[in-house]
Amino acid sequence: GHGGKDPGAPGKTSSTAEKHIVLKISKLFGEKIKAAYPDVKVIYTRDSDKFIGLHERAMTARRNNADLFISIHCNSVAAKSAYGTSVHILGQRSDNSKNKTDYFERNMSVAQQENSVIILEADYKTKYMDFDPNSPESYISHQLQWMAYYESSLLFASEVVENLIKKPLVPRRLVVDQDIFQVLVEANMPAVLLELAFVTNPTEYKYLSSADGQEQVAERLFQAFKSYKNKYDSSVNVQ
Repeated sequence: GHGGKDPGAPGKTSSTAEKHIVLKISKLFGEKIKAAYPDVKVIYTRDSDKFIGLHERAMTARRNNADLFISIHCNSVAAKSAYGTSVHILGQRSDNSKNKTDYFERNMSVAQQENSVIILEADYKTKYMDFDPNSPESYISHQLQWMAYYESSLLFASEVVENLIKKPLVPRRLVVDQDIFQVLVEANMPAVLLELAFVTNPTEYKYLSSADGQEQVAERLFQAFKSYKNKYDSSVNVQ
């Protein structure tokens, strides 16, 4: 998350702003994956202090046909007493009672609109095997795909909860939250957004800004990834 002109939540010093904390943790996390699984391709939306827009972050993952999208952030709020770790996924409906959007239906409508251009192509019925961009039935597979993404996202989110949220980190009231983060909407793959802790909370800030804390968080995230990968590989019979 964040980077360059977008520092995210400010730290006590410029070098401990959210953008720097999450970059360090993300790179440590990525290095652990690469060391343990040379066959896994780790792609960073940014690997330095530069600004990357929300759309481009998701597009980076989509262009590379990523299997899992992980967006790492720190939380902040005016009250210094606020604390806790939370994991966010894109569900069919938000946990926010004020938001009545059906995300799957909205994404299906967007896909239907984007796919409508195929009728302009010559011989499109043969090329796309009778796919009708105006037919709701043609989008059944799209709906099933989103449900599969939801289940995989929830599986990884549960592994993060199990492995990451241990002392000194503590859970928020709602640990796994379904909400409308733009990068999750556009990722079009299993995706999670992590709010590691509050940089506005003195205790959590001290932990997140320390080298030992960052190493520990990265290791816990790696253990969550390792467990998720084992379950994923078993489900598709990877030897």
